[in-house]
Amino acid sequence: MYPIIYHYGLLAVVISSFLVALIGYIKAYEEEKKTLFILVNGAGGLWALCLFIFHTSPQPQIFWLRFSHLAGIFIPVTFVHFVFILLGEVPRRKRQLTLFYLVGSLLGSLSFTRLLITGITYNEVMGYHVIPGPVYRIFSVMFFSLIVYGYFLMGKALKSSSGFRKNQIRYCLVASILGLGGGISTFLPIYGINVPPLGILVVPSYGIILAYALLKRRLMDIRTIVSKGLIYSTITVLVFSLLLFIGFTLITFYQPIAPNLKLFLYILGFCFFLVLVLVPLRRKLEQLIENLIFKRARASYARARLK
Repeated sequence: MYPIIYHYGLLAVVISSFLVALIGYIKAYEEEKKTLFILVNGAGGLWALCLFIFHTSPQPQIFWLRFSHLAGIFIPVTFVHFVFILLGEVPRRKRQLTLFYLVGSLLGSLSFTRLLITGITYNEVMGYHVIPGPVYRIFSVMFFSLIVYGYFLMGKALKSSSGFRKNQIRYCLVASILGLGGGISTFLPIYGINVPPLGILVVPSYGIILAYALLKRRLMDIRTIVSKGLIYSTITVLVFSLLLFIGFTLITFYQPIAPNLKLFLYILGFCFFLVLVLVPLRRKLEQLIENLIFKRARASYARARLK
């Protein structure tokens, strides 16, 4: 059951990452920030796509596993680069950036060797996954270190910022903690910690929240960003939870007469996703979330007006 949830989570990451990257390409107005925004989401989407192909192939091929790690190596590097641009610190951190990209390139060159990935194994929690090579721990340390470093820089800048800039940093930090933090759960089974990688289900929230926080010229207040970000995240989770239930039921009972049913359900899931993000249900969800989150704030504002 858990591997199937993981597969649907990967598919959600693929769709959301590439969709958000496309939105960034069309709508973003700051060229340098746009480029890194696309690279971060593109790397995440490519990582998830290769893993999705690996896990859903009749015979798992280590090529896709290695290629996913080649993309995954550059997720933390491009993320930190994006943080530097967001905080306006690229000029004074060029040496750090050069070092990060050099380390990433070195690890990337080893992704198709046994130094990074020795082979493939299987467990009931995650399905097939990597047998780490001697260099894999270096990759893991780099991944976690750069992600935490990005969190630290944004948290530090948040204290000395105000207005629009503070809002940007705040929501970038929240989105990063949700999205990249959720991805960390995929490392646990590799090191023998048999915790289901359910954090993959919240990874799409990273790009979704960032798209609303960063891709608009005018200031967007907390209500707009939070409500819309939660709406799209909620829709994604609901759709794929529904399809998970339908897919698991049909595949379990009708697999002998429908060998291509799983592929059909994946395509159906993508269609449902595109339809649901456009339907009027979005407005109702927005109103519901605003009422739940901002009910207290509205009451306080009303009392203040009466005074």
